[in-house]
Amino acid sequence: MKFLSGLGERLREGLRRSQEYLAGSLGAVLETDRPVDDALLEELEELLIAADLGAPMAADFTNRAREEVVFGTVTRAGQLKPLLRRFLIDTLAPAAQPLNLDHRPAVVLLLGVNGSGKTTTAAKLAASRRPTRSARRRSSSSSAGVSASRSRSSDRRRAPTPEPSSSTRSRPPPPAPWTC
Repeated sequence: MKFLSGLGERLREGLRRSQEYLAGSLGAVLETDRPVDDALLEELEELLIAADLGAPMAADFTNRAREEVVFGTVTRAGQLKPLLRRFLIDTLAPAAQPLNLDHRPAVVLLLGVNGSGKTTTAAKLAASRRPTRSARRRSSSSSAGVSASRSRSSDRRRAPTPEPSSSTRSRPPPPAPWTC
């Protein structure tokens, strides 16, 4: 259990560092009254990639920001912050849907780099799908009762077999001698 708590702590620390980097660097770029130009958008794209947002998503955001600049809805760097927030919410919303595992067999594919928590997530997912203790007791007691009644009825039909005596028991052959 100590291992899992350490893993969770490492994950939280990594997320905290990414969040601080993203908030600090983006805050410095987006809080200014600087006009939005190609240099600002390139700097913003580099910051988003460095903050582990991913190159395709960073490029998609900067393209949307360019469109807003062309339409005249965004003129200053400070106006990009709500645009980025909306972009992230819209982009991540489909992934935030509940996971439907009602069909059998249910297959879940987990992808991620080393140390990103795939095994921990799989264990938590499996634990959340496991029946509760009371449900397991009920199902095992009902199935145990059925098998016990079956075994009792089968005992009635068969005559008990006598235990073999020590002289009639078969013994395994002695081990072969070592040869060189």
